[in-house]
Amino acid sequence: MLGARLARAILFVLGVVYPGYLTYKTLEHDRKRPDACRGWCCYWVVYAAWATCERGLDRAFDGRVGLYRESKVAFVTYLWHPRFQGALYVYDRFLAPFLAKHERGVDDVLATMFERVGDVAGRAFRSAYAYARRSVNDALSKATEAQMAAQFGGGASASGRADRVDLVRRRAVAHASTT
Repeated sequence: MLGARLARAILFVLGVVYPGYLTYKTLEHDRKRPDACRGWCCYWVVYAAWATCERGLDRAFDGRVGLYRESKVAFVTYLWHPRFQGALYVYDRFLAPFLAKHERGVDDVLATMFERVGDVAGRAFRSAYAYARRSVNDALSKATEAQMAAQFGGGASASGRADRVDLVRRRAVAHASTT
C-alpha cells in the first residue's frame, strides 16, 4: 500500500509532470495531428475536473476503501496512457455533456467568484500597501531621530518618542544659532 506522501509524489509525476512533457512534445512535434492536440486538451480538462473533486473524494474514501491511493494512480495513468486514452472517453461520455448542460451556471459561478476574489485581493493589496508605507515612514523617522541625536550629542529622554524629538529639535536649534 502506498503512503500518503508517496502517493502524492507519484500522482504529481504521473498526473502533471509526465503529461505536461507529452503535451509539450505534441505541441512542438506533432502539430499536424489535431486529434493529438485534442487528446491533450481533453486530458487537462478531465484532470482539472478530477483535481477539483479530489479533496472531497479523499475525505470520503481515503482510509475507508482499500487500495484507494493506488486506484487514484491507476486512474490518472488511465487518463493519459495511449493504449486506453481514458481522458477522451471520460470527456466525451461524461464531462462534455455535463458542462454543455450546465455551462451558463458554471460561467455565472466563476464570474461571481472572480469578482469576489478581485475585491478581496484589492482590499488586501491596499491594506498591505498602507502597512508598508507606515512601516517605511516609521523607520525613516526613527533613523532621522537617531542620526540627529548622534549628531548633536546626548541621549533621549526616557519619557517617549515625543520627548526625544523635542530634545533633538532644541539641540538642533541651539547648534544652528551658535554657528
